[in-house]
Amino acid sequence: MPEKLLFSVAIPSYNSHYTWVNGEFPAYVERYITTVEPPVLSMDYYPYGRGPALDDSLMWCDLALLKFMAKKYRMPLWFYYQGKNYKKIPIFLFSMVRLAMNVGALYGSKGLQHYTVWGSVVNPEDGTRGEFFQEQRAMHAIYREWGNTLMALECRCVIHDESLTSVKTYAAEYGETMADSQLLRGELPYHISVSELDDAYGNRYLLVLNRDYEEGRQVTLRLKSKCHLFEVSKETGKQILLTEGTDSLTCTLEPGQMNFYRLQDADEAPYTVEYQLNKS
Repeated sequence: MPEKLLFSVAIPSYNSHYTWVNGEFPAYVERYITTVEPPVLSMDYYPYGRGPALDDSLMWCDLALLKFMAKKYRMPLWFYYQGKNYKKIPIFLFSMVRLAMNVGALYGSKGLQHYTVWGSVVNPEDGTRGEFFQEQRAMHAIYREWGNTLMALECRCVIHDESLTSVKTYAAEYGETMADSQLLRGELPYHISVSELDDAYGNRYLLVLNRDYEEGRQVTLRLKSKCHLFEVSKETGKQILLTEGTDSLTCTLEPGQMNFYRLQDADEAPYTVEYQLNKS
């Protein structure tokens, strides 16, 4: 079936051979890409119930490396996120699923793949709606509205606050810090991650993520210059002008929630941007 994509997926770093601890994971990923030559760079990572706390998880290292390799080899990045409590941990919240899904988009993934609907979105006993059916449908609705804009953007930089330690320890050469930011100054608030993206015309965007899946956050970010601040609506995908000529961004984020913004130079008249996704 030449019109179909080859199914391919690289193994995450919690395999037993190529890891961050033994230093062989980056070489494995590059060897996988150059040997298999997959149509997309796809990987999964299921952090819940696997070991260290999320701030210490090596998932962030895997994604930093994948973002780097996807750009180097000009490949779309796809990500399988954890949607099921397959490790049977005592508490598994939908905010954990929401966070895992948003993490994939934070790193520029063009495909978000759910593992797995069986036993989470659908009940295996009778095929009826599972415990996360409504919440997952609501997340799909958000990404349906965000999709055209996200598909038009390239992820330039992903930055975390100081509480996330794993990238600095194992994958610093693939990650970024506030020194790499083109849009923000100062330090990020606790448990906040941001992604800086742009389109082919220089329009600049921010994804702002609350990594805490148990508590909400009131967030204030300081901008490097005054900007018109737009939010990309979760309901319509349209860009809504929030503030003209501001040097800060303030928002409230529920557990695992991510917001999507566009920043425009304050010395320009405010305008909105729309994207059309055409099948080639």
